[in-house]
Amino acid sequence: MSTETSEDTEMASLGVDSSYIDAFAGRVPESVLDKHYLDYSPRKLKQIYDDAGLTVLE
Repeated sequence: MSTETSEDTEMASLGVDSSYIDAFAGRVPESVLDKHYLDYSPRKLKQIYDDAGLTVLE
């Protein structure tokens, strides 16, 4: 069963890494790498969001 949404697909097409797509969607990271070595701080997530040119409403 896939939990991918059209928003996930759009973010991926804009170059957002799948680990951060999961974080934006509220999915908890399961791998050791994701849990301990990637930066999920609000500042980092905002930077990724802004760099991708995402907007909440169009």
